Amino acid sequence: MNDPSPAQRDDGLVGASPPAQPRPRSQRRRVLVAEDDDAMRALVVETVRRQGHTVLDANDAPALRAATMGPDIEAVWDLIVSDIRLPSGDGLLVLEALRRAGCGAPMIVMTAFGDEATRRRVEGLGGVLLEKPFPLEELTTAIDHLLFGTARRQQVGPP
Repeated sequence: MNDPSPAQRDDGLVGASPPAQPRPRSQRRRVLVAEDDDAMRALVVETVRRQGHTVLDANDAPALRAATMGPDIEAVWDLIVSDIRLPSGDGLLVLEALRRAGCGAPMIVMTAFGDEATRRRVEGLGGVLLEKPFPLEELTTAIDHLLFGTARRQQVGPP
């Protein structure tokens, strides 16, 4: 899982990306991103990296499951960001299984097919639902809120 190259691997994991900007070690987090669309995955990974976090990305449900297996998943991931519709499975079902197994890591769920029932399922997991397409500011705000309990302040008009 520490392969820094973005080349596709046999297990569906694409590779780990170090943070793009230095962040104090106390604020640097490990984020798992699961998204099957290459362009969207690259955009989300780059956004998370620019916030100073380390990222591992997966491109399907089996890779998401593989990356989240283990006795102490919260020691591995500080945040999980996943699309719902993934090849070979449903990202939301994987995340629900993680909750049942006792994983308390915060979750951001992305979908282009959101409805009220999906929103309730995600909120029931304690997660945040982002409906595609969404502004990147919405993603960065959700990440800051879930990891640090804060949101970036948007400056409106002159100071």
